Order: sequence, then structure tokens, then C-alpha cells
Amino acid sequence: MRAFRLLAYGLTVYALVGSATGQAAIPHAKRCQLLDVSQQKRAQRLLDNLHPYACCDQTISRCLSQKRVCRLAVRLANEICRRVEG
Repeated sequence: MRAFRLLAYGLTVYALVGSATGQAAIPHAKRCQLLDVSQQKRAQRLLDNLHPYACCDQTISRCLSQKRVCRLAVRLANEICRRVEG
């Protein structure tokens, strides 16, 4: 529960800036594919700065780009995109 609160805090604190492309830049997270360009930028910025609380020592975006992607990184990415969307 504490980790979820930290994630929610991170969503409100980080500056929401990201990549300049309009293509789906967030692999493995199906929810992120539904975002428009500005929402993808915000989500990418968060994924580049936040770390999962288990399974991977890198940022969420780096965890998603590894050969073996942990389910937690995918779940957190989908949650971030859900919050950015709504």
C-alpha cells in the first residue's frame, strides 16, 4: 500500500514532459497505446523517473525495455497510463 501511495505521489509531483514522437513509445503496456501524444509524453516522463518497488532495480521504462520484462513493471506502467488518461 505504501508503494502505491509513493506512485500516486510521483504522479502528482513530477514535471510531465517526455518524448516528442507520437508513436507508441511505451512497450508492453496496452493501456499506454490508447493515449494521445501529449498524454504519452507525460506518461513517458513518469516512467523514465519512477522505479518499481520490486523485481527490477532500474526505472520502469528501462525495466520494460529489458529482454525479460517483469509483470510488476507492466502493471505499474498500465496504472500510470490509466491515471494520465483520466
